[in-house]
Amino acid sequence: MLHTDQWGHFTLSCNEDATKRSGWRDTCHRLDKLSLVVSAVGAAPDTYISQAEFAGPRRLTNLRRIKALWLDFDYYKIKRFAGHQAQHFAELVLLECRDKHIPPPSYIVDSGRGIYAKWILDTPIPQCALPRWQLVQTALFEHFKPYGADPASRDATRVLRVVGSVNSKSGQRVRVIWENTLATEGGTPLANGLTGYPFDVIADTVLPWTREETAATKALWARENAARLLARGPSDINVTQGTKPNNSSGLRTFRPTQLAWDRYHDVIKLLTLRGWQRGAPEGNRDLPLFLCAVFLAQAVRVSDLEAEVVAIARRVAPTWTKAEIDSCVTSVMARANDSAAGKMIVFNDIEKDPRYRYSNRKLIDLLAITADEQAQLATIIDKAEVARRDRARAARKRAEQGAQPRADYLEQSNTKRAYAHQLRAEGMSWSEVGKSLGVSAGAARMLAARKTSECTSPSVCMEVA
Repeated sequence: MLHTDQWGHFTLSCNEDATKRSGWRDTCHRLDKLSLVVSAVGAAPDTYISQAEFAGPRRLTNLRRIKALWLDFDYYKIKRFAGHQAQHFAELVLLECRDKHIPPPSYIVDSGRGIYAKWILDTPIPQCALPRWQLVQTALFEHFKPYGADPASRDATRVLRVVGSVNSKSGQRVRVIWENTLATEGGTPLANGLTGYPFDVIADTVLPWTREETAATKALWARENAARLLARGPSDINVTQGTKPNNSSGLRTFRPTQLAWDRYHDVIKLLTLRGWQRGAPEGNRDLPLFLCAVFLAQAVRVSDLEAEVVAIARRVAPTWTKAEIDSCVTSVMARANDSAAGKMIVFNDIEKDPRYRYSNRKLIDLLAITADEQAQLATIIDKAEVARRDRARAARKRAEQGAQPRADYLEQSNTKRAYAHQLRAEGMSWSEVGKSLGVSAGAARMLAARKTSECTSPSVCMEVA
């Protein structure tokens, strides 16, 4: 389900020679041509379409947004389901959804030998939220793994067969065999009559905890940790473990995959800030490409990491050959493959994932990121920039709660102080001055005795007599 009224692209993929893996051909089209392109497919054999929207060719690095979750069921590979008809197996999937309290799909398609199910989202997921989408997509797969859900169909660049095309292996046309038009289980009716879902409705049913439960649990852990520290006494406190922020802080819950995805985009943003949109200059190419590969390998499931890295290289080092690209990222690819195979490395007598790790301080030093550049990045920032953002976030929160800006408060305080001195000079008692100002006599005396504050800048105030 793609948005034809939005700028973006989709990919049509077809196998021009079913006997060869090299027969695959991808063509990229604008979304406003979707209906025309799909109608032209007709009964063409083995034709697939991308399930997400892209800013160009079907690459994770070009991802714009995702409108659905999906599962591709190769149930014919499972012995107990091998003889089932597609319609019968679809009913089993719907029963499993009901028993596990998972919202039923928006529709189910007979793909010729298996089926695929799609949950349409009423609001698309932007590319910045890809790691959370991947988390839900993987959880959905785990629920239906015993039913033959294809593990290779979990990534955002996945293509599925076009409805109306022909599966050459079975000779059958791809067709919709079930539609959800009831808008139950938290769903909402879409313009085409099908049922769509808010992303969090599905996430809260397939993930172990909902957003609210996660925030409440983290808050409970923080309170329990504070209570334990108080019980131990100040002499026993050496190092305290930081707690993750809950939703009330305005910060996202920490996830390593989300951090890696944001860091990848920070490196790309840095290239733009430095005017290197069409490639970094010689001598400044290896490191950005290497780090982009590192973070992409950590962020989300990638069906073809090598192809994604080549796509990044066209942006970072457009004149490089394939050999030069491979030379730059060989160790990244090797470690990513080792991680996927479940291999570990030993560091300081501790087993760890073999993929590279970097601290923000190290990244800032390696990339020579300035303070002005940090202010425009999402995550690769130092402690000074963190403090600046904390202050700005606190100021916004105070403003939302109706707090008076500091400058306004000081101006009013100085005005009241001058008025109190004026009334005293006219011979009023402190009781009379306080009554005129709406405070007690003692408060009026303290106000008059306090030094006047002068602001030399919006954030620097000096006390003067």
